[in-house]
Amino acid sequence: MNTAVIPYEQKERLAVSLVKSGFYGIKTTDQAMALMSIAEAEGKHPATIARDFHLIGNTPAKKAEAMMRDFVQAGGAVRWHALDDTIADATFSHPQGGTVRIVWDMERAKQAGLLKPGGMYFKYPRAMLRSRTVSEGVRTVCPLATSGVYTPEEVQDIVDETPSAGPRDVTPERPDPVILTQSDIADHLAAIEAAPDLDALKSAYRTAYSAAKMAGDVGAIEAFERAKDSRKRDLTAEDAP
Repeated sequence: MNTAVIPYEQKERLAVSLVKSGFYGIKTTDQAMALMSIAEAEGKHPATIARDFHLIGNTPAKKAEAMMRDFVQAGGAVRWHALDDTIADATFSHPQGGTVRIVWDMERAKQAGLLKPGGMYFKYPRAMLRSRTVSEGVRTVCPLATSGVYTPEEVQDIVDETPSAGPRDVTPERPDPVILTQSDIADHLAAIEAAPDLDALKSAYRTAYSAAKMAGDVGAIEAFERAKDSRKRDLTAEDAP
């Protein structure tokens, strides 16, 4: 844990650099400074926001992997009972928060209104169910590890899914344009970040890239590429001897 206080001027310069780089949807220095304040309040270096967070619309989202890492570092433990394409079942324990067993399956996802035709729960069910289970489990027994925010796929419950748009001239020659909503972006980011191996990562990235390209969303393409590169580094590090 880094408890050193970073001078304001240094954080401001770092915020400007993050905005220029386009890291994870951070578009203004105020957004970067707010996220860095969260990191600093938890005793972490402000630059960790580029590793642990996405900013989707104006809503911060923390990666499930980052939540799990902070949970374990805070003394928590998790035991997986089942993890496949139909169910994610795990027990989360923390000395101060007690023990809870969390189960997310496709039926629960359906009841929550998360199953959309062609959505991420059909393409990457294990990854999506795992992220939901991690978020709820960690939030229940060790809320501090969540930084008070949600995972990218949960952001769809917060961000308005209906994009604002003015009147459109739709004709057979000019079809209704493809739109990538903020919740769609959150789903794709979650799938990329939860990829269990390089093959799954490649598949998740290709799906996300294709959707963003069809929508002409350059910002989403850049966000997906950064998430892919970050997850690739993590998976490569895990495989290293």
